[in-house]
Amino acid sequence: IFYQGSSIFIVGDDSPLLFILDDTGQVTNEKKLSAIDSMVNGRTPKRIKADYECMEIIEYEGTDFLLVLSSGSTKKTRDTAVLIKLQTREIIAKKTLRPLYEKIKETSGISQNDEINIEGLAVSDSHAYLLHRGNISGNLVVSLTKESLLKYLLSQDDHIPELNTYPFLLPDYQGSKAGFSGACMMPDNNGILFTASLEDTDNVYDDGQIRGSYIGIIPISGLLDGKYSAKLVHSEGKVLTKKLEGLTIKSADKNKLVILSVSDNDNGTSDLFELSIILK
Repeated sequence: IFYQGSSIFIVGDDSPLLFILDDTGQVTNEKKLSAIDSMVNGRTPKRIKADYECMEIIEYEGTDFLLVLSSGSTKKTRDTAVLIKLQTREIIAKKTLRPLYEKIKETSGISQNDEINIEGLAVSDSHAYLLHRGNISGNLVVSLTKESLLKYLLSQDDHIPELNTYPFLLPDYQGSKAGFSGACMMPDNNGILFTASLEDTDNVYDDGQIRGSYIGIIPISGLLDGKYSAKLVHSEGKVLTKKLEGLTIKSADKNKLVILSVSDNDNGTSDLFELSIILK
């Protein structure tokens, strides 16, 4: 999910479309990112879906683009990057990220029997951060320069940019381990705001029972040490048992953030949430 002005942009893991919503949450437009002829009851079947799991704005030479990434959780179908010119909604680049995802696995020590699972993307003035959800291999933040990522996306070759990976030990709740599920940058670019959902599953492919979601902040200065702070999301005094899969900042004022977040209900439906965060 991404918010700008009065427009909300949303992608989903089993849809080939980019949805544009107004401030009331009503869909006003759609943009095709991949083939739609394989859809069944409005959803792309799991075995062939592109699995678009994250999206963020990225500025290049004075122009704003939306960068949409597949998770990488299976080869061939789930390794696509789509770069869209924000103003015109024109797709200017589309590329497989399999070589980059394989380098992330090699650098971080993820075994060849496990798959990468990129679920969050945050972009600062200088860097891009990819968040890997570790149901098996552990949660990771991948850091590379924004310039090198853009050059890689826009080039015809596969010269893979240099990158660093940082492991994170996220909290447990009721026997379930939290896994990164979405991200965006804090307004001052000094931290990553993230969602981490609690799902009973032991692989990157199958869904499981949802126990809730965390929202947290990783200070950029704490990447090397795996530092973060996080809170379990509540609604009306109870744990919100939804799988929050992305978040974006709607407004920021002193120590208060108003954010929009979207859930994946694993049944073809999603919920849009507006949440307030008080920073202490």
